[in-house]
Amino acid sequence: MAAWFNTALEWDRRDRLWVTYVHGLGGISTYGETLEEVLSQTRVLISGYLETAQAEGIALPSPTPESLVSPE
Repeated sequence: MAAWFNTALEWDRRDRLWVTYVHGLGGISTYGETLEEVLSQTRVLISGYLETAQAEGIALPSPTPESLVSPE
Protein backbone atom coordinates (compact mmCIF):
# COMPACT_ATOMS: atom_id res chain seq x y z
CA MET A 1 0.00 0.00 0.00
CA ALA A 2 1.46 3.34 -1.02
CA ALA A 3 0.88 6.09 1.50
CA TRP A 4 2.02 9.68 1.37
CA PHE A 5 2.68 11.98 4.30
CA ASN A 6 3.44 15.70 4.48
CA THR A 7 7.18 16.03 4.88
CA ALA A 8 9.29 19.15 5.41
CA LEU A 9 12.81 19.27 4.01
CA GLU A 10 15.39 21.78 5.18
CA TRP A 11 19.12 22.44 4.99
CA ASP A 12 20.90 22.76 8.35
CA ARG A 13 23.75 25.19 7.68
CA ARG A 14 25.44 24.65 11.01
CA ASP A 15 25.70 20.86 10.71
CA ARG A 16 25.72 20.90 6.88
CA LEU A 17 23.01 18.25 6.65
CA TRP A 18 19.61 17.84 5.02
CA VAL A 19 16.82 17.24 7.56
CA THR A 20 13.28 15.98 7.04
CA TYR A 21 10.29 16.13 9.39
CA VAL A 22 7.26 13.95 8.71
CA HIS A 23 4.49 16.10 10.21
CA GLY A 24 1.73 13.59 9.51
CA LEU A 25 3.49 11.07 11.74
CA GLY A 26 4.09 13.16 14.83
CA GLY A 27 7.04 15.10 13.43
CA ILE A 28 9.41 12.14 13.25
CA SER A 29 12.69 13.29 11.76
CA THR A 30 15.88 12.09 10.10
CA TYR A 31 18.88 13.58 8.31
CA GLY A 32 21.45 12.92 5.60
CA GLU A 33 24.47 14.51 3.97
CA THR A 34 22.84 14.51 0.51
CA LEU A 35 19.28 14.90 -0.74
CA GLU A 36 19.33 11.33 -2.00
CA GLU A 37 20.47 10.05 1.40
CA VAL A 38 17.93 12.00 3.44
CA LEU A 39 15.05 10.99 1.17
CA SER A 40 16.11 7.35 1.39
CA GLN A 41 16.39 7.64 5.18
CA THR A 42 12.96 9.26 5.29
CA ARG A 43 11.41 6.37 3.35
CA VAL A 44 12.98 3.90 5.81
CA LEU A 45 11.75 6.00 8.74
CA ILE A 46 8.17 6.13 7.41
CA SER A 47 8.16 2.39 6.68
CA GLY A 48 9.42 1.60 10.17
CA TYR A 49 6.84 3.86 11.75
CA LEU A 50 4.02 2.28 9.76
CA GLU A 51 5.16 -1.27 10.59
CA THR A 52 5.41 -0.45 14.29
CA ALA A 53 2.05 1.33 14.32
CA GLN A 54 0.39 -1.67 12.68
CA ALA A 55 2.03 -4.13 15.12
CA GLU A 56 1.04 -2.00 18.12
CA GLY A 57 -2.47 -1.19 16.88
CA ILE A 58 -1.77 2.54 16.67
CA ALA A 59 -4.24 4.46 14.48
CA LEU A 60 -2.68 6.43 11.64
CA PRO A 61 -3.76 9.80 10.26
CA SER A 62 -5.25 9.82 6.78
CA PRO A 63 -2.53 10.30 4.13
CA THR A 64 -2.77 13.40 1.96
CA PRO A 65 -2.08 13.62 -1.78
CA GLU A 66 0.07 16.76 -1.55
CA SER A 67 2.77 15.02 0.51
CA LEU A 68 6.36 14.82 -0.63
CA VAL A 69 7.78 11.45 0.39
CA SER A 70 6.37 7.93 0.11
CA PRO A 71 7.67 4.92 2.01
CA GLU A 72 7.87 2.99 -1.28
